[in-house]
Amino acid sequence: MQRSVLSTGSRLKLGGWLQLDGLWLGPAAAAVAGILAVGPLHWDSDALIKAASLLLLAELGWGNLWWAVAGTNWDGLRERWQRWPRASFAAGILPYTQADSPGGRLARWWSTLRAWGQAELWPEQGAQLGAILVGVPLALVLGAVLGPAVLLLTLAVMAISQLALFWGADSGGASPFAQAVVEMGIPWLGAGLVFDQLTGSILSAAAALTLAYTGLILIGREKRGGFWLAVGHGVMALTCAALRQPLASAAVGVLYFPQLALLPWLSHRVGGVGDAAGLDGRDALRLAQWPFLAALLLTALAL
Repeated sequence: MQRSVLSTGSRLKLGGWLQLDGLWLGPAAAAVAGILAVGPLHWDSDALIKAASLLLLAELGWGNLWWAVAGTNWDGLRERWQRWPRASFAAGILPYTQADSPGGRLARWWSTLRAWGQAELWPEQGAQLGAILVGVPLALVLGAVLGPAVLLLTLAVMAISQLALFWGADSGGASPFAQAVVEMGIPWLGAGLVFDQLTGSILSAAAALTLAYTGLILIGREKRGGFWLAVGHGVMALTCAALRQPLASAAVGVLYFPQLALLPWLSHRVGGVGDAAGLDGRDALRLAQWPFLAALLLTALAL
């Protein structure tokens, strides 16, 4: 599986291009919904600056870091590096060195690395590496500006993005749950921290959205994600009901069924919409995003 091709995630890349073939699901949508859920009733300049900073952090910081770190095939890079022919000793790179000396070995390693980087690394992975080099300082600065708690979330994103490669090693891709945490749960929690509204209902909604989003990611990978999608919508509906929002609770529950109908395994089994339209996982995810985004918005407004 090509890890660098992600269906969801940030649309605006630090390389200066817009992911037009992607989906609207991702950290920006989660941050906007979180801001709507916890934002102040009366917006002033300070609140607007906080909201704009959080959106930049979620989209250009957290989203790009996930795309660059967890969405890159590091195993393939390492294999190509190991197969790359080693440079012979080149006199003059380090003066007064012998071929078998530490300086000579360092010169050979540097020559090999420079040739491999110019021929393969930067042409193929330059955008991801640039996103890491620019995204890490940007995320740290924005996180520090928004407060120590948000800075800790940024450090958590960095750790999760790296650990996700090991958690998802058996499935050939980064962990879908870790991706859901970074792209949905953390931006939602970030809004609660920025506006000092990290309540129990916000935490419950974050957990529900993360579980439902995990199901959607699995659907995009043509795997069974209906269970997590159902659990997430159920918790969202219960959260709205606990806040005495019966209409929102019912609407969130109803919005689960259009997504259920688009599940590839179900539609192929019963000859439904997916089978008639010839939908694969990515096509189903492209259609399923709209009822999910509607449920996301309803949950935010209910809170």
